[in-house]
Amino acid sequence: MNTKNIRLSVLDQSPVRKGVTAEQAVKETIELAKYTDQLGYTRFWVSEHHNTGSLAGSTPEVLMAYLASQTTNIRIGSGGVMMPNHSALKVAENFRMLEALAPGRIDLGMGRAPGTDRLTASVLNPSNQFREQDFIEQLYDLRNFFHDTGEPGTPVGRIRAIPQVQTVPDMWLLSSSGQSGLFGDSHAGVAPIRLPKTEHWSLAQRMAAEREAFGFYFSAHPVDRYSQLARAHGARPLAEQPVPADGSRSTGKMAAMVEEARWRTSAKGRRYLVATLSDTSGQFVASVFDEEVAKSVEAAARNGDCMLLSVEMDRRPGEDAPRVAIRSLTPLDRLTANARLILHAEAADEVAARALAMRLRAARGGRGTVHLDVRAADGKLVPLTLGRDFLLDAELVAEVERIDGVSGVELSAETSVLALAS
Repeated sequence: MNTKNIRLSVLDQSPVRKGVTAEQAVKETIELAKYTDQLGYTRFWVSEHHNTGSLAGSTPEVLMAYLASQTTNIRIGSGGVMMPNHSALKVAENFRMLEALAPGRIDLGMGRAPGTDRLTASVLNPSNQFREQDFIEQLYDLRNFFHDTGEPGTPVGRIRAIPQVQTVPDMWLLSSSGQSGLFGDSHAGVAPIRLPKTEHWSLAQRMAAEREAFGFYFSAHPVDRYSQLARAHGARPLAEQPVPADGSRSTGKMAAMVEEARWRTSAKGRRYLVATLSDTSGQFVASVFDEEVAKSVEAAARNGDCMLLSVEMDRRPGEDAPRVAIRSLTPLDRLTANARLILHAEAADEVAARALAMRLRAARGGRGTVHLDVRAADGKLVPLTLGRDFLLDAELVAEVERIDGVSGVELSAETSVLALAS
């Protein structure tokens, strides 16, 4: 293997090590940038994190300005700017200013996560509604601000990001399944990626297209399909799990997709599994020490299965985030097939009721019950039970909600049955 052409780069989060102050951590970042510049490294990126004492990197664009002034050749970038915390215009102006200070040496890496917990994110940007479509629109607005190509007559078309400079930062999108320059500036010869516009995609089809085009999901996460069932079993996303006190442990349940699993060996020679998982709050890592459970996690990783997990969270003294260990798991598909879910809806007339019944024909094979209130010609609601053998999930609910004349759609679980099944 020829190693002469390998390019090396650095992502530094300004970690605050034990016994080190935040000021010292930032100085270490600066010294590392200068040293890697001298060694001929290609890129030096800094990150954005909030409300954590273990990382000092909260404002990459501010730190980047100083790093650019202290280096000569290395590209300086963000890894990344967390777009939900910012407006597209402000990010464009920040990075145009950086380009003015260090032309041709600036990288803009962007992420869709807030880089913190939900509460902190809502304080950082009170107008953030956490909608997946907002992030997509921000990406296109950014490109238009950088190239002054906003559609005439639109707000983006009437506004110019200043300062007006000749160079544009390289734009990168951070993802859990590999990075790529999705926006392909003109010198790279790559066309921007756009999803085909269609109103007829199911949620699953749209998510598959998003994963293929961007490397991750915008519209929803695969575990959203099981959201009602997961909640009925007491599952919470990682971001909503109660954090154990310093030096203590707690248990909980989570619904997550298993993305990857790798075997490791501890310093004492003990073999264990490290799994990469994700839920609606983002990606995380968990350990598995039981051999049989580890084999099940490994099998789930091969198919990207969504599982209901029983976990233990261990917060070591001095650590901000707890370590997650998986104690047991159950496929959510299996729970769905056995669960007694209840779908309730209201139809404005017989036409809407027939349309709903037609859609439900393909959903047979489960244990779910569908109750429908149909509004009769005299205005009264007539209660009907369409069946007790439906396979119900959140995607079916989304399709039912799109049927003309159908409203008040709710999916719930028979908690007493779930308690027996657990």
